[in-house]
Amino acid sequence: MRSVHQEIPDTFEPGSSLLVLSSSFATEGAEVCTELLSHGDGDDRHVLCVTFTCSPDDHFVKWRRHGAVPGRAAFVNVDANGARSAFTDDRDVSATDVDATVDHVGSPENLTRLGVRTTNRLEELENNIEDRRIVVCFDSVTELLQYVDVDQAFRFFHVVTDQLAESGALAHFHMDPQAHDDETVETITALFDGVLSIEDDTVAE
Repeated sequence: MRSVHQEIPDTFEPGSSLLVLSSSFATEGAEVCTELLSHGDGDDRHVLCVTFTCSPDDHFVKWRRHGAVPGRAAFVNVDANGARSAFTDDRDVSATDVDATVDHVGSPENLTRLGVRTTNRLEELENNIEDRRIVVCFDSVTELLQYVDVDQAFRFFHVVTDQLAESGALAHFHMDPQAHDDETVETITALFDGVLSIEDDTVAE
């Protein structure tokens, strides 16, 4: 696979959102995620991660492996099981020297709470941004679509991507195209400034 830096669409710039299409089981998707979150020097980045399955500690392990630990990190963990699991504990980030916070959303169906948590953390990062950039990962669209319908998800992501555009963040959202029909993928794709497809190693804009 070619370097992800060579495959990022020209439209991917501060204020834009990229949809990453890859199998949930593909290691390349995780590698691309790390690359997209690693732009710039570590101290120059504030990272916001909205995640359903990956713990804060998992992210820090990947960042350290690539020598790209951010200056600050905020996590919004969505508990798809309706009960806080072990990896969502704040202790996951207590052993780091990075300014990190963890918020919890008890139900993926509660889009209002998810939106509020995400917006609050984004605003906090903005207020402390100085000369740093904000990078955002949403993992994943596919997970959310297991609990809400396409219309609900479309409205939610429309609001979120507008907020990210206003903040000047570099954002990417993961989606497994094999888990959805073509119409669903096309509907969600319409929300984004660019699409990075891992399966066929091509980029569509």
